[in-house]
Amino acid sequence: MSAVFGGVFTFQRVEQYLIETPRFRFEPPAEYGEDAPGLRIEGISHASKGRLMQVFAPDFGRSVYLVPLAERRRNLLAVSWVKEASVSRIWPHGLVVRISEREPVAFLTTVRAGRRQPFRYRLIDADGFILDPPPRVSFHLPVVAGMGVNDELESRRQRIRKCLKFFKEIGPLGAKLSEVDVEDPGNLKATWQVDEGVVVLMLGGADFAGKLKNFEKHYPEIRTRFPQAVMFDLRIEDRITVVGGAGNG
Repeated sequence: MSAVFGGVFTFQRVEQYLIETPRFRFEPPAEYGEDAPGLRIEGISHASKGRLMQVFAPDFGRSVYLVPLAERRRNLLAVSWVKEASVSRIWPHGLVVRISEREPVAFLTTVRAGRRQPFRYRLIDADGFILDPPPRVSFHLPVVAGMGVNDELESRRQRIRKCLKFFKEIGPLGAKLSEVDVEDPGNLKATWQVDEGVVVLMLGGADFAGKLKNFEKHYPEIRTRFPQAVMFDLRIEDRITVVGGAGNG
């Protein structure tokens, strides 16, 4: 019993030493906007360093021993662009944060709030997380429509993965794709470039490459017969149905 008591007493003394000794103090930035001397952040390209630092604002000025590592990791995961994160102590008074960022797979045109407001382009990753484009960075990605920030994450995940399957299947044909609408995952709508502009193709939920190749093969004849047509239904195999703008002039 005395041995147990002695162990507890020793632990309390050590803990008190770690909490109260100035050499373990996690120092804040010297000036607003500067880096914290004891905080090292690795692996970021697009995530906001300032927002990552703000996660540790409650810990500045206290012992690094008191930093709740698991809680801070959860806080980091809530920051935009952060996919994975780890936090480790570096004794006597530092922390190292290692970040793995999300990788965007497409631009997303989010639904506009009002008629006078233009569509806003954002980014989306393969898990359905919506990301704000970082400043002064260019991405060469396809454009996706038909989902937004108010949709459930799982819904966005299913739709963007349907898109990725679509992009993979059509391969080089994607060079003529302006946008794909996945509001209905069972009926993808592709905005397709043609010589005189664009048309909208209703593709259903499968055999995308075959339907597009069939459309490309027959489009010169279709354009001659229906020069004003702007929308086509390709959902039925080997059939192309004019949906709108079918006047022949």
